[in-house]
Amino acid sequence: MTQPWERITDDELLNYDRPNTAEIAQYDRIMTHKLRSTIMLLNQGLSSALAQTNQRIHDESEKIIRSNLEIAKSQERLQRWSVILSIVIAVATSAYVWVTYLSVAAAREANTIQREMLTFQRAPKVLVH
Repeated sequence: MTQPWERITDDELLNYDRPNTAEIAQYDRIMTHKLRSTIMLLNQGLSSALAQTNQRIHDESEKIIRSNLEIAKSQERLQRWSVILSIVIAVATSAYVWVTYLSVAAAREANTIQREMLTFQRAPKVLVH
């Protein structure tokens, strides 16, 4: 074998059928070297792809976490305003009940006064000389 191993084609390696054991051993070493080189390239490619995928997942996770924090803050503000509005509604309802109570009390007092006036007007009139 007089040519450099890089120039030996895969067909030459795979179709070699001579009985020379030294050449067979050399071809075996060449094929092992090519296999290791190919595995290393594959490993590098997979490692690179995995690193890129991990970075993308990390970036997307960060976006989701930021988004969830913003949603949580918005929900907190919404809950605060819901509590405040509930308190305002409770106070307004209490004020309405109080005003209604005072209105009913005033109406009862007016009815009592009218009843007394009618009783006074219907009473027999006594003339005093």
